[in-house]
Amino acid sequence: MAPKLPGKFDDISKTASSLLGDDFQCKDFQLKTKQKTNFGGAVTEVTVDLFPAKGAGKTPAKLNFKFPKPFGFLPGFAIDKFELGNAGNYKYECSASKELHKVDALKLEVKGDLTSRSLITAKWAATYTGIADASIKVETTASNPADFNAEFLYGGIAGSVIGAKFKGANIPTLGVNFASGDIFASLIAPSFSELTAHAHYKVSNDIKAAATYQHGGKSNGNWSVGATAALGEITAKAKLESSMTVSIAFKKDLAKGTTCFGGAHYNLNSTDMGYGVKVSIE
Repeated sequence: MAPKLPGKFDDISKTASSLLGDDFQCKDFQLKTKQKTNFGGAVTEVTVDLFPAKGAGKTPAKLNFKFPKPFGFLPGFAIDKFELGNAGNYKYECSASKELHKVDALKLEVKGDLTSRSLITAKWAATYTGIADASIKVETTASNPADFNAEFLYGGIAGSVIGAKFKGANIPTLGVNFASGDIFASLIAPSFSELTAHAHYKVSNDIKAAATYQHGGKSNGNWSVGATAALGEITAKAKLESSMTVSIAFKKDLAKGTTCFGGAHYNLNSTDMGYGVKVSIE
């Protein structure tokens, strides 16, 4: 059975990279709320930075809206994201599926920033999944079509997903992952002299470990190791990075739909430290 394709090329290493990066709320204090409405399935999301640093933004809040079916007369058209950022910017992402354009396995998207007030500078993308175990995505702008991005993913090889990411006519970034039982590994090569490796191991249903190493490039020699464990009602995470920074974090459900994230980091060399907390309500 072919493995499930990741949503995009950058997710090839997600099984391991998410353990080392997600939910480490080791700085800043946030309150995040998410509410689904009966207005065509619209979803509103508000993220508030509590005690923001001076000059961090025009407002401490960021608002996200999602409208799966904004117009009844346009089936297949969706507003996937409408963001009012805390720096005064307004980003949007819209898409069109088969219901609108009548082509199987094709998704069309447009992304941009309303502050530019121009569709010429917006990014236009097309994703096609009509080939078995494969995904092809091309993204460009109307102002400069030659400056495109393209991704190709294929999962027809047992246990593996291979991919390539192109930026214009430059040498592509290549990637591959492999999963077998409790073991996962991936390699990403932005160039012939640069390589990022990830590994993930499921020790048990409650304990998982991951590691990454960078060879070549500006981050040559950087590494990180970490683990997560379910300790009763709390999920705990810890990692150590090559900069000698230790990070410890936790996640706990306070009630149905309400989750608390927290953590702290400490650098063993510089004694720099910090901590943070986020409460998410859905």
